[in-house]
Amino acid sequence: MKSAIRLDTQQIKLVKIYRKNELTPELTQMVKNEIFLFKTLDHPNIPKVAEIIEEEHKLYVVLEACRGPSLFMHVMDMGQVTENDCQVIAAQIVSIMRYLHKK
Repeated sequence: MKSAIRLDTQQIKLVKIYRKNELTPELTQMVKNEIFLFKTLDHPNIPKVAEIIEEEHKLYVVLEACRGPSLFMHVMDMGQVTENDCQVIAAQIVSIMRYLHKK
C-alpha cells in the first residue's frame, strides 16, 4: 500500500498496486473479491474505493485515506498506551468486527 496525493484535489489517497503478470487466476479472483467487498462496505473505519485504474501491466486500487496515523504508528508515537486509549481502540475494532459480521 502506497500513499499518494491526487493533484487536482490535493487529497491523500491510498493505492494498492498489483502487477498483472504476478497474478495467478486464483489471486485475480481474490483481488476482484476484495474490490467488490471494499465497494460494498460503509463503515467510518474502513477505507472506501475511490477509483480503479487499469493499465496494460498494472492494476491500481485507489482507496480513500483514513484520518490520522495507522494504529501501529499511533501506539509507537505514544510510547505507552493508557487504559482509556486501549478502550477507544478496542471499541473501534469491535465496531468494525460487528459490522463485518453482519455483512
